Amino acid sequence: MNNLVPHFIIDRHARKESSGRFAAAAVFVDVSGFSALTDQLMARGQHGAEVLAGVMGSIFEPLIDAVYGQRGFVTGFAGDAFTAVFPHADGANASPVFRALAAAVAIQREMQARPEQETAYGNFAVSAKVGVAGGDVIWGIVAAEDGQRATYYFQGTAIDGCAAAEGAAAPGDVVLDAVAFEAVRTVVTAEAVDGHYRLTAVAAPLPAPEPDRRPEMKAERLLPFVPQAVVRAGRTGEFRQVVNVFISLPTVRTEAQLDIFMRTVFKLQERYGGLLKQLDYGDKGAKLLLFWGAPVAHENDVQRALHFILDLQIQTAIPINGGITYQVAHAGTIGSSLRGEYTCYGKGVNLAARFMTGAPRGEIWIDEQVANRAGRHFEVEFEGEKQFKGFAEPQKVYVLFERTDVADAFFDGRLVGREAELARLTRFVAPIYEGRSPGMFVIWGDPGAGKSRLAHEFLTHHLQQGTATQVFLAQADEILRQSLNPFRYWLRRHFGQSEGLAESRNKRSFNRKLDQL
Repeated sequence: MNNLVPHFIIDRHARKESSGRFAAAAVFVDVSGFSALTDQLMARGQHGAEVLAGVMGSIFEPLIDAVYGQRGFVTGFAGDAFTAVFPHADGANASPVFRALAAAVAIQREMQARPEQETAYGNFAVSAKVGVAGGDVIWGIVAAEDGQRATYYFQGTAIDGCAAAEGAAAPGDVVLDAVAFEAVRTVVTAEAVDGHYRLTAVAAPLPAPEPDRRPEMKAERLLPFVPQAVVRAGRTGEFRQVVNVFISLPTVRTEAQLDIFMRTVFKLQERYGGLLKQLDYGDKGAKLLLFWGAPVAHENDVQRALHFILDLQIQTAIPINGGITYQVAHAGTIGSSLRGEYTCYGKGVNLAARFMTGAPRGEIWIDEQVANRAGRHFEVEFEGEKQFKGFAEPQKVYVLFERTDVADAFFDGRLVGREAELARLTRFVAPIYEGRSPGMFVIWGDPGAGKSRLAHEFLTHHLQQGTATQVFLAQADEILRQSLNPFRYWLRRHFGQSEGLAESRNKRSFNRKLDQL
């Protein structure tokens, strides 16, 4: 299944169009029951992940079929929910609102026909709330300067309206906003609820579904919206540790601001990685969701994510509210053969969103797991325990402030079994003390073989005694990968410079070292 990006976006991108607007109806569908299912299956390992992927597919397949059968398309997924729009379509047998209503009714009929999902680990209740609205849909494509990365967004009164209508719904309901109700009021009965209209009956036939004739997307057309690793991941799900990063940009209100900001995001992704899952953009600002650890994982994913968001703060000068968590999530493709997205689903994603919403402007909140892995290389402070919607117990909150320039920890204990190597190193450096250059000595080996330990032992204990020997450590960094980074590393530490210190303190440290030289 390669329909990981709407055909609408792929076609506009091919025509080099970057934004537009159209009248439409929209539907927001929120499926309940996945949280309990995920919690139960998480303890079952990979088989539990496969079971969860199967359940998600069996639920979403008919729901998305209902959307595409009415000439709509899914704009995006948010956990166990999705948004679909229904534009005016040539040859369609009804207006957009009628087709959206037909899809909504079919979705609830499908959910009510299967109120429980049977699994090898028990039965689980599922339900849905559906909101329908009419109005405008605004779309945009934002791309990197080199065109190698891009993302897209949908917003507008129809998108906002269907989300608000769903918020007024109870499980099993179809709720319409005022615009949608006015368009179909001659064929439905409804009761008023919170400024919306809960559907109670349909008095006339709704549009019949039509077969969707859009072809499956060729993988090469998905780039640059979807990385190759996502395309290769397929539909199989798995449980894995994921860093979830939610970012809120309340002051980004124009397309020009968004374009400048996203170009910085794309550049930082080149350095730190991360999967950009979602861009929400509207009149209340913009929000981003990124993942580290899926579909590709690194040992330092937490550090990568923290470097990313701190550099984003520095390079954009835009107030950023952020939430970062590091927890087990289900990673895989959600949706159906007609339309899906690679995403991560779990409590960590929800908690990161709550952190982002609760953080004051300019602050980044992180959970305890992230704080523990930040180590001494990042300055964090315990904020306290706070209650968040959707979580029964208070959650520990930490604030991320800045990087801290600290030397790596020294090795403890006595080195054994490397006497020959130490002797060879001693012989190699001997010409230095006679005023001659010995050349270059390289140590290489598999990860964990003890290269750094050997070098540390020699430099601290086996250099020729009684001589004025200085050692300069030029450390490479697999995350930053800046030009001349080993020398930047050495010079910063030699002159006592730190991004976390005030400029006046950095100047004093520099002048003191210069005077010594």
